[in-house]
Amino acid sequence: DADAYAWKNDYGEYQYETALQTTGDAIISMKAINDNRLWVFGTRSFDVWELSDLDDGYSISRTGMGTNIGCAATNSVAYVNNQLSWLGAGADGHSGIYSSINGQFPVKISTPALDQKISTLSNIADARGFGYINGGHIFYVLSFASDNFTIVYDFSTGKWHNRSTHNDLQDID
Repeated sequence: DADAYAWKNDYGEYQYETALQTTGDAIISMKAINDNRLWVFGTRSFDVWELSDLDDGYSISRTGMGTNIGCAATNSVAYVNNQLSWLGAGADGHSGIYSSINGQFPVKISTPALDQKISTLSNIADARGFGYINGGHIFYVLSFASDNFTIVYDFSTGKWHNRSTHNDLQDID
């Protein structure tokens, strides 16, 4: 039965549609993790919902909520090796980069200097993130196409570094 996996409440409504109703925040991004956890992001908040397999069906419950960390760029959300990362937007309007490891409450992984640099960019909403593993290192890559700026966080060392960015959409003279 396809509806068994649809994350519906007792009234047949999709629960994630109202996930952020307590904050009044609109949903801008969602990420399903390991088939049982759904992270729902607004611009000022996030919710975490978990699907449990019961003997007589499934149950959905809210397992976490953050009212001061949202998502500043829909496409910045990335998941690799039990680590979810995104360009965050604080309730105070300041951005930072956050990560949740193994479903724990997110921590800020960006430095004050990096936050300052991000605040000077022309369009942070176009940021795109992805993660990958190479040589035993776990990386989160965040690119800002409008500004030709790419940064990479190495979870294995806890350090940031720059990468070159190339935007194929720009005209070449």
